[in-house]
Amino acid sequence: MDEIRSQEAILRLNLSYVLHEPSTSPAVGALARQVLSNWRRIAAATRRLGSLDDLALLTRVVVRNYRSLWAAQAQPPDMLLTVRLGAWPLLERVVGLHLGEQRSPAQLHLLDGQPASPSWDLPLFRAPARVSLPPVEQLAGQRACFATLVFRPGWRTLLLDLTPLAGDPAEEREPWVASLGTAAEAAIRGFTDQWLCAHALWEAPAERALPEFVADRS
Repeated sequence: MDEIRSQEAILRLNLSYVLHEPSTSPAVGALARQVLSNWRRIAAATRRLGSLDDLALLTRVVVRNYRSLWAAQAQPPDMLLTVRLGAWPLLERVVGLHLGEQRSPAQLHLLDGQPASPSWDLPLFRAPARVSLPPVEQLAGQRACFATLVFRPGWRTLLLDLTPLAGDPAEEREPWVASLGTAAEAAIRGFTDQWLCAHALWEAPAERALPEFVADRS
């Protein structure tokens, strides 16, 4: 029970930024409980789809934007950046099946995994979030793509979304980070009830950090 309460508190903190509401609000609390209730369903559905052979799995995947897929096929990414959203454990496999075997598979990196030290600040939902990314020198010259694999209604099929990130993060860090933040924010906002982030991305809930909330309290 204490673990569930602790996890709900973490979810409330993160979701206060997504919903732009105090972490104590009824809307944030209801969504946090919905996410918690979805975790087992998501895990079971991921295992079920993961047990399929490659051809059967491909028939369960819908590509959101074929232009982005074609761009990734033309210039395969070295790194896949994602968040713990939906069927993310199947992401490397599904992307590999769509890109073919013309090169080594892209390395998967979770932005909302346990942050490294030092962590990166990524602009998310009006505030810098502490995310996990490799050191800049490891990113230099790497083609990166933000990707998600989420469940469609019914929990039997998947939606694949790819967003190639332009530029070199070592040379154009600010625009690269901004484009990554925009892609991650859109993905989380669109499928918040499938977001399985298990630790706080911000140091304090929105009502204690965002200027508009702090001003209202003063």
